[in-house]
Amino acid sequence: MIRWGKAKAQEAKSHTQLPEQLAQLVPTKQVQAVEPTTGDQWLVVNEAGLHLLGPKLEESVPWVMIEHLRFTGKNRQLTISWSDPQAPVVQLQLRTVDPEQLMLSAKEHLDNSFVITRTKELDNGQILRGAVRRDSAGELFVVIRQTSKRKSATVAQVDEFEAELLEALGETPKKD
Repeated sequence: MIRWGKAKAQEAKSHTQLPEQLAQLVPTKQVQAVEPTTGDQWLVVNEAGLHLLGPKLEESVPWVMIEHLRFTGKNRQLTISWSDPQAPVVQLQLRTVDPEQLMLSAKEHLDNSFVITRTKELDNGQILRGAVRRDSAGELFVVIRQTSKRKSATVAQVDEFEAELLEALGETPKKD
């Protein structure tokens, strides 16, 4: 019925209204999408990154630090994987079944943070995956991952791959 659809839309809208006192805690005071979690926290998306609010700002993570977000509607679970493969995956349970606006906004920011991605196979069979990412201030970051823990790349091989990624963008690699 149409009336049921309207009621559901109004209910969903009320769940996405961040309380004013919490909105003041969001970096840049800009809120593009928001979803409440089951732990009395709020997840906020804006240009600067992904932010978790409770009574205070608990976490604030720029987009370049996030590899991807995955939402499972069946159990309303949002999984956050980091650019740093050593960092543990974070899982949050959301109150809503379909956080469409949050996921669309987050995807747009994540996609825009990737400037270039490449892979390179080394002589020992190791495959390096590299990405150059841009933060909201325009600064470039290089993230390089190895695909196998059994075969390691040398520091020189990783440095060479980083230089190739930056040169592909017309950037000069920094010498330490």
